[in-house]
Amino acid sequence: MDRKKRVFDDVPAVRERVPLLIGIDGCSSSGKTFSALRLATGIQRLYGGDIRLIDADHGRGLHYADRFAYRRIPFDPPFGSLDFLDAIQQAISKGGVVIVDHMSAEHDGEGGMLDTKEEATEGKNSRNAVGWKIAKGLHHQLVRAIQQIGTPVILLWRAADKLDWKTGGEPKKLGMMPIGSKDLIFEMTVNAYLPPAARGVPNWNPAEVGERMMTKLPTQFRDVFREGEALCEAHGEAMARWALGAAAPAPSNGKSAAPPARQPNAQQERLRRWAAEVAACTTAEQLDAKALEAEGFGLGEKSRPWAMAELARARAALGPPAPATDAPPADGGYDDRAF
Repeated sequence: MDRKKRVFDDVPAVRERVPLLIGIDGCSSSGKTFSALRLATGIQRLYGGDIRLIDADHGRGLHYADRFAYRRIPFDPPFGSLDFLDAIQQAISKGGVVIVDHMSAEHDGEGGMLDTKEEATEGKNSRNAVGWKIAKGLHHQLVRAIQQIGTPVILLWRAADKLDWKTGGEPKKLGMMPIGSKDLIFEMTVNAYLPPAARGVPNWNPAEVGERMMTKLPTQFRDVFREGEALCEAHGEAMARWALGAAAPAPSNGKSAAPPARQPNAQQERLRRWAAEVAACTTAEQLDAKALEAEGFGLGEKSRPWAMAELARARAALGPPAPATDAPPADGGYDDRAF
């Protein structure tokens, strides 16, 4: 077959708009859904549009409808790769930010990859290779489509303990790993691992080899995410600004993703942590305390308006004042309903 030689462009590299694919994996109650909604809220500040949550988790996408503004796309079985592709393409056609909760259903859910493989083998072990070829072929169509998405997408995976049986002898512990095919996880711009009962706080340096393999924090975001911080709106906004490149609008109306850049490093870190704590406040009293705390920071002419805007946005998110209670919530303000 005759083949025409290809010619490629050779141009200077320039920062411009790039895809933003965010992965979060963790076991039940680690904070995946709540964290995804916080990140999406920050991303939405720059991209605009609605947040759409594709709910493949038996209605759990409704658990936070009183805490965030988003649209829900109920997704019932079958959970085939092309069914996921249909749902994602419908959601991204509207723009905004898309959350898929959760991608593990594409692997082991009803009608997912495992079921597709079993149906293709017709119960015959000799046909395993045929079954996997069909199932993985459909999955690769999904992966290729996601690689080309320009809309910000946050994909969630459930995680479970995994052992490596291929090394011979005693199985090797890999740690908590996402339930799903690794190829899609490797396509993520960032992938955060939430340990059990993490309450949305990622472990960026896990000890187990499998957990390390699935965790991804590239250089450009190492100053955005700090150990011990819960995923929040400021993280989402910072990633969105990076993804938009030269097209990113300048911060306005106090909606900056981080404190003013000219602050000294120690003060910058202090204000980052303070902003994350403000975003997690659930009562007016807690916000009053954070306001008093900020007064002791020695805020400058640029950082003071920023701090006041953070407080104002947090107060607006609380809505009307709640009836007085005898004591603050025991959970410290972090919503602990089923993640």
